[in-house]
Amino acid sequence: MNNIYINIKDVAEAKGLKSTRSLRLELNKNESKYISREIKVNGGTSYEILFSSLEPELQDKLRKNENKKTALVPLNYQPPLFVSDQAKMTANFRLNIVLASIKFRKKYSIKKQADSDFLDLYNSGLYLPKAYKFIGSISLGTLHRWLRKYEKHESAECLQPNYKYSKQGEYNSILNDEMKQILLTLLLHPSRYNYGKAIKLTKEILKKRGYEQLPCDLSFKRYAENFRKNNYAEWVLRREGMKAYHDKVEPYIERDISKIEVGDVIVADGHVLNFQVINPFTGRPTRATLVGFLDWKSTALVGYEIMMTESTQCIASALRNAIINLGLIPKVVYQDNGKAFKSRFFQNVDFEEDLFNGVYANLNIHSVFAKPYNARAKVIERFFREFQEELEKGMPSYIGTSIEDTFNSIENHLLQEPKTIIIDEIDYLIEKNTVETLRDIHDRTGCPMVLVGMANADRKLAKYPHLVDRIYKTFKFEKYTTEDIKLILQDLTDIEITEDGLNYLTTRADQFRQIVKLINKIEKKALINQIEVLDEITLKELLNERQSIATV
Repeated sequence: MNNIYINIKDVAEAKGLKSTRSLRLELNKNESKYISREIKVNGGTSYEILFSSLEPELQDKLRKNENKKTALVPLNYQPPLFVSDQAKMTANFRLNIVLASIKFRKKYSIKKQADSDFLDLYNSGLYLPKAYKFIGSISLGTLHRWLRKYEKHESAECLQPNYKYSKQGEYNSILNDEMKQILLTLLLHPSRYNYGKAIKLTKEILKKRGYEQLPCDLSFKRYAENFRKNNYAEWVLRREGMKAYHDKVEPYIERDISKIEVGDVIVADGHVLNFQVINPFTGRPTRATLVGFLDWKSTALVGYEIMMTESTQCIASALRNAIINLGLIPKVVYQDNGKAFKSRFFQNVDFEEDLFNGVYANLNIHSVFAKPYNARAKVIERFFREFQEELEKGMPSYIGTSIEDTFNSIENHLLQEPKTIIIDEIDYLIEKNTVETLRDIHDRTGCPMVLVGMANADRKLAKYPHLVDRIYKTFKFEKYTTEDIKLILQDLTDIEITEDGLNYLTTRADQFRQIVKLINKIEKKALINQIEVLDEITLKELLNERQSIATV
């Protein structure tokens, strides 16, 4: 039935049209989507449309109408050979060119001149641009050959390319199955023979098996190149191994979610919120963590939980919520590589050894981990981006996702609640060339700053003149004198220390942090030994790591 032309009235009736006017307008276009021919009828001209050029649903409707009238398939029917979509498109475009040429001839009295002018017009790419883009330029001999075929058969099928295929992706080759098998065995070997070596060895093997006349090397090479092109995954896996397969093939595999149903696969990941909440345990502002489970098919967030950290408790609660909302247990969980997701609480499957099965094993859920540093593989990342745009940025405590956002958050906070900023270890900021950020914060907020650094901090700051100009005053702290250390010791402890004891301690520490640590050590050992007064001799005994001098 594909070669049959259908009357325009029957097509209009099948499409549910009241008249054939819209179809006639479509057929009169230079590049109509239908292939048609003119026919003489009583009182004028009508059209017939090639059945194979109609829409698939329209073809089915016409077949059903035909079935009501007569048997469509004879008893001796043989199914046609497989014709690829590419071949069908080629035939349709060729038929468009042929029909346009026949129509063009009617304007000339001499066919030769008509065909020459038609070719010049077509090969310019302006007359039938879609056909020219698909077919390309053609010669006069090619046009005449197509015209002869069409005049003889009057069908699009006669203009199909003469490639012989029995199924999609098959390569037509003169090599028989034995030749192909030997060639592929060598090409897919881990030794990774190149084309030339594999072809040479294949021919040697075939000669030993009794073959006398063999195809040329080019026939073998074409088959090998076609196999590599259409079976690249198998080619890489068998020649180069699993690592090459992971690197060269897996990243380019396209997912087809039409193969799964809602609830079959859920995707899990954690997201640190970009706004601050009050930690109920410490009372301080902190960024909580949201763990979500997203259904891959529907892209709906089916379960989530918010806690201070991405813990097993948080993940288990989110999974429970997902199962309750779905009303079923998923088959696969595709998840992050985080420590909590990989914990034995979820993943363990050795009940006999540890007397404990993981949650996924108990629920018969297959666990799959995403490739590290490949966020695009997890479809839940898009939800997190939308969550950030629609909710997080509207929160009063939003702190952003970048250094720029953090800077703006600090600026807004200081403008609302101005404070004196004390920055210790300023030397580290100078070395990392980030000290200019402090100048920007000061200029925008007007908050005073106290910079504390080591002995050479003022010299390091000198290379930032714009910052130095804003410094009001510089203080240099001197080392503690003996009298300073004695006063600190007397103020920090309630234990009585004699004058000679104080003189001794001034030799043991000259920095405040060291003095505090020294006092803590002395008080602890004095308490153990029940000593109320400390002189030089006693202190030497205590500080020489003698835990108990009462036994001496």
